[in-house]
Amino acid sequence: MECSYKFRLYPTQEQAEQIQKTFGCCRFVWNHYLYLRKKKYKENGYIMNYYECSKDMTGLKKELTWLRDVESSALQSSIRNLDTAFKNFFKCAKKGEKTGFPRFKSKKSHRHSYKSSSTCIRTCGNFIRLPKLGFVKCRISRKLRGRIISATVSQDPSGKYFVSVCCTDVDFKPLPNTGKSTCLSVGNDSLNKFEEKNKRKISRLQRQLSRKSKGSMRREKARIKFARFHEHIANQRRDAIHKLSISLIRDYDTIVVRRVDLAYPASDVCGELRRQLKYKSEWYGKQVVFD
Repeated sequence: MECSYKFRLYPTQEQAEQIQKTFGCCRFVWNHYLYLRKKKYKENGYIMNYYECSKDMTGLKKELTWLRDVESSALQSSIRNLDTAFKNFFKCAKKGEKTGFPRFKSKKSHRHSYKSSSTCIRTCGNFIRLPKLGFVKCRISRKLRGRIISATVSQDPSGKYFVSVCCTDVDFKPLPNTGKSTCLSVGNDSLNKFEEKNKRKISRLQRQLSRKSKGSMRREKARIKFARFHEHIANQRRDAIHKLSISLIRDYDTIVVRRVDLAYPASDVCGELRRQLKYKSEWYGKQVVFD
């Protein structure tokens, strides 16, 4: 089975510049081949697949030499993600479901990431070795199990860097059977209590941000303060969902999950609880039924 570990990164100034350069190159590759795919479709009614884009990028690197300065598997992952986005769009369109068409990525976005699948990724003490970066200081809070297959470097709107290490061939011991079953009815209101609790402070920080002049340093400081508070709320919510899901898996053999509020999309906090219950039940040999 596969398992992911997320750790905080503390890169040096040179490493941070290399990470930002990789973010920019991955964004350029995504936008370039999204434009190329849309152009080919309008002209010939044909959409390029992943292999054609990957082959074309070999020639693109010869023209744009600055693309060689970043990790190659990160650019390949950007093309693969674009191909997956197109497949998901057409798959949902055939089913009659409402879904968005792949969009261009903006440079002004404050959330970035890239995925590296190099074989040189490994941990050593409080450091992790990443392609083109070398050994980066990392807060490794858990011992990695299994074999490392990829690492995703990301940056939150608050400016913090993280790495998510994906490992395979991880063995999980099934939890003992309890002979109990339960039916769980979860709505979005029951999991959004953290936003309600901090609603006044969110409004105050948002007003402070709106009063600052665009492009000023004070606005950037207010934006980071606002983003860090939202990150704090997200961490509280994520911690509560993890504690709830693992307690259900430990106490019951069969869990029936019912959605009581269908007005929200599947990517909300209720969908996150369902996702965690699904993979944790596979890890520990339990059964989860979604109604």
